[in-house]
Amino acid sequence: MPDNTFEQRWDEACSDLSRTDRVMARLIAQYPGERLEPHGDLFRTLARAIVGQQISVMAAEHIWNRVKERAGMPSAKAFLAIGKQALLDCGLTRRKADYLAALADSSGGSHQIATDAPVSDGRALRAELLAL
Repeated sequence: MPDNTFEQRWDEACSDLSRTDRVMARLIAQYPGERLEPHGDLFRTLARAIVGQQISVMAAEHIWNRVKERAGMPSAKAFLAIGKQALLDCGLTRRKADYLAALADSSGGSHQIATDAPVSDGRALRAELLAL
């Protein structure tokens, strides 16, 4: 059974983006029903999204499996433990490894990404993610 909270938040976010960004509005309309699937926690969902950017699904899955072989269950602590070079060795680009290392460092420290912020507070969440 789908997580209604996630589904509702996704739909609200798509509506908000469609109202405020012409490019995103066109993409959302062009690909109805497409969405990120949550992977247990926000860190893992964001990490998988970063790994999969601008590559095929097969390539992303292959790299993600390599990361899991190195890190075990991917988490901020696991990414910090294996280090950026191990992420590069898994096939990630330097930029993606940098993003993941920064995300892990931020999530593994005292900073916690707000997962229960209302979608209406999207600016605050966006600023928080961009600060990583």
